[in-house]
Amino acid sequence: MSARHLALLLSLAVAATLNCSKTQDSAPERRIFGEPPTIQSVDPNFVEPEKQAMCDFTDVVEALFCQNGILDVEPQTGFGWTIVPDPNTGNPIIKHEDVESTIPGVIINGNYTELNFKANVVDPNSTPGNNNVLLVSSSFVTPQSHIETSLVLFDDGSEANFPVEQQSYVAEDCNIDIPNGTCACSNARYNIKSGDANKDDSQYSRRFVVLNRTAPGFLIDCIMRSRNVVGVVADPHSTYNFKIEAVDRQGNLSAWPTSLTAETGDGRFACTGDSCGCCLLHYFSQQTDLQSCADEPGMISPSAFPNGFCVDAI
Repeated sequence: MSARHLALLLSLAVAATLNCSKTQDSAPERRIFGEPPTIQSVDPNFVEPEKQAMCDFTDVVEALFCQNGILDVEPQTGFGWTIVPDPNTGNPIIKHEDVESTIPGVIINGNYTELNFKANVVDPNSTPGNNNVLLVSSSFVTPQSHIETSLVLFDDGSEANFPVEQQSYVAEDCNIDIPNGTCACSNARYNIKSGDANKDDSQYSRRFVVLNRTAPGFLIDCIMRSRNVVGVVADPHSTYNFKIEAVDRQGNLSAWPTSLTAETGDGRFACTGDSCGCCLLHYFSQQTDLQSCADEPGMISPSAFPNGFCVDAI
């Protein structure tokens, strides 16, 4: 996911600014014509190793029942149902929460590492209404592939939207109309934004995330939905080094003299609340078999499954 999306964002940004690009083998400062851009500062405090995300996926599970004619399903409180790697063997195991939820529903939550790049960049050849800075980027080499990837930093006030399709197999853009007995779901497209706070203030920004590679698609979707950001997956406590560079419209390049280093956190994922609903979400995401959901409490339908779908139907 990440490589394709990052390549798309890079190509869009470059196409919007005279279709120029920087090369990866440039010197730290390269003058072709005129003075290069100046990177005045780079925020060194850019890592949040245990950022939290939480999303209500109850409507997604309710839609699965509605589409099959069950209109009175009632999500319950519960201990959730999550597939996690065994800490000793790494094999997938089923985990229930230690404490019962207080709110009925199917809740996705987890921790991930969020990176917020901020660089102040100016160019001596800029004039009012004509910014001579072409491109500001943060480049890194993935520990797994050893291929350099460049993230474009923006000074757009997060106005630009980059639609990215959901990653889970279960359609998440649902319109449920219980009184009329109709419901429909399609794949969601989430608008990704740069994370830049103020437009045209010479501060170029980019928000980016690193998730535990065991994270399921619906946690990735939750982060896209709630934070408007994409990223990559990695092992816990992976180390990334980032170089900040700027290029002007004449092709002059400047680089920040020191790299930024980030270590990712542990990462965590859980589906909490209705245990049957959480298990069904895993099942329809092709992460478990239906029999694994047998006898899990929750998702009660008074008309069809008074003891709960996973108890009466599986």
